[in-house]
Amino acid sequence: KENNKLVHQIDQKVFLDFFKRTDSESFIKLINEAANMIFDSDLLFFTGTGSSGVLAEYGSILFSSLFTFSFVVKDPQNSPVYFLPEYLDSHICLIVLSVGGENADVIDYINRFRSHHIKIISITNSSRSFIAQLSDLNIAYHMNLEMYQDTNITSQIPVMYILETLSRLVYYRKHQNMDEPAL
Repeated sequence: KENNKLVHQIDQKVFLDFFKRTDSESFIKLINEAANMIFDSDLLFFTGTGSSGVLAEYGSILFSSLFTFSFVVKDPQNSPVYFLPEYLDSHICLIVLSVGGENADVIDYINRFRSHHIKIISITNSSRSFIAQLSDLNIAYHMNLEMYQDTNITSQIPVMYILETLSRLVYYRKHQNMDEPAL
């Protein structure tokens, strides 16, 4: 069944509103808490599906370049974590990217990590999503949900901003002798 609804032009106001929210006390607090969780980890796993999976790969490359070794899990359904040694549990952080926050495969993957008591950060469009609720910390970006036919085309610009902000904040914390940018 084809959806003939036209895709809207990009509305800069939506992005400006997002960037204004990044200056709020609550957003800054979440970013700092996430940066602390990441900083206290020695290994990062990134996961997501669809466009979120593409950004999970980007996040993995970015954090591997600036902070610590990171993995991207492109297929959470077929990437078991059952055999992780328990002594690694406190050293790992799972970063989940999901627009809708309701993907069953990703939820199952998170639950497998939760059985290991690994730190979980999610970056979702809504703080009310199931993935957000499963996470130890959620950063929600609240963009208008956009669908074209059966494809979610919600902007990923906020996710890119959040990943880049977190990676640089963690980098500066790692190199404390450098001037840390104010956040």
